[in-house]
Amino acid sequence: ALVAKDKEPITPFIAKVRALYQQHGVSSVLVIGGSGDYFDVADKVVAMEAFAPRDATQEAHAIAAHFATPEGKAATAAAAAAPFGSVTQRVPACICQPDLEKVAVRSKGVMSFGDQDCDIASVEQVVEKSQTKAIADTLLFLNRSLGGGNKTVAQLIAEVEGLWDTRGMDVLNPKFKFGHYARPRRYELAAALNRIRTLKLR
Repeated sequence: ALVAKDKEPITPFIAKVRALYQQHGVSSVLVIGGSGDYFDVADKVVAMEAFAPRDATQEAHAIAAHFATPEGKAATAAAAAAPFGSVTQRVPACICQPDLEKVAVRSKGVMSFGDQDCDIASVEQVVEKSQTKAIADTLLFLNRSLGGGNKTVAQLIAEVEGLWDTRGMDVLNPKFKFGHYARPRRYELAAALNRIRTLKLR
């Protein structure tokens, strides 16, 4: 390689994708064009022809085998066996400051905390404004309940889902029965949390 591995600051995803699956059980779905770089590390290859899916795994593996070199095979095996790296749980210290707790939902894709906008337009599974309202109020609810604790994002979301199951969504604002929430999934909650600029993690 032109640049030695120990001098390359960026690790390409292809060097980690097998380790991510084998060591952490996380699958990856990649949508790519004509590049065959991932053929030899893919468990399944689906080709789209005239908008119809077709299993092209055997063909892709045959192409990868035809162009494979001993060095390339060794590098692929070494990358899969190398430690993926630590996966650190995210522990929120603060979602937004108290002076930003005035929340407004302007549209399905935009909510604001004080003067800070949070754009979730690309979170495709949010389909109506009442879901966005539920997400915004849930994030405020979580912000007020953090209290210096050490709960991870996954634990916090699981807890709020448990409250929804047992007490309904009005638990988010017991002083005012909003009555027009649509329950989001945990994935949309996490996606919105990731997009808040004021989020601070421990």
